[in-house]
Amino acid sequence: MADVLTVVAKVRAAKGKGDPDAFIFYEQYKDDAAFDLHRKAPHLAVYRERREKEGLTESRPEVEIYRSLTD
Repeated sequence: MADVLTVVAKVRAAKGKGDPDAFIFYEQYKDDAAFDLHRKAPHLAVYRERREKEGLTESRPEVEIYRSLTD
């Protein structure tokens, strides 16, 4: 597994003010290849399987991809 520090440029987490169970994780990757490497990482496949089998979340995570307007 690739070291997270080699592919992730920035990670931030925030908690929703209106919904105490809502969390947002903002991950900025160095480039598209780094994001693809992360997306295909074995530990995420294990997490996805556990999430579905064990009901770790009420619903599937909402994922949105943005492109930075600045560097």
